[in-house]
Amino acid sequence: MKIIDNFLEKNDFLDFQKEIFSKQIPWYFDEKKYNDNLKNENDEGFYSCCFYNYGAPDFKDLNNYLSKIYKKLDVKSLIQVRANATHKTKNTKELNFHTDYNYEHSLTAIYYLNTNDGGTVLKIKDKQTLVNSVENRMVIFKSTTPHSIKPHTDVNRRIVININYF
Repeated sequence: MKIIDNFLEKNDFLDFQKEIFSKQIPWYFDEKKYNDNLKNENDEGFYSCCFYNYGAPDFKDLNNYLSKIYKKLDVKSLIQVRANATHKTKNTKELNFHTDYNYEHSLTAIYYLNTNDGGTVLKIKDKQTLVNSVENRMVIFKSTTPHSIKPHTDVNRRIVININYF
């Protein structure tokens, strides 16, 4: 696992953040949080906007920002890229652990667009590590690493960019 604070230059980050929080992003509601169809009684669902999936760009409007991220990550090939937005909740119980993909040598990067009291919990060698949601922070880990959302209670929305790649 690697954490990089101040991942993008400040002006690039602020412009990207402004776009992501604008009303121009087509958000789609999903009742489940995980691709393995696990449903947790504490799961309130989330909104997502897919930028890249199934071998092709999906929503291209933010490519100028995303391309800077891909370059800094040294992406060779994308698997999927999407923004995820969750709402503030009173329920702070962690959700089910999951993996995004089980491809050997693939990586998952989570880029935090705003600071809040939530985060991402990684399970590495049966030890849980919390990565706090801090704006302009990137966490990178093997895609086979189980992880979970630590729900937030202090801001209306928590938005992250989830990048799966080689």
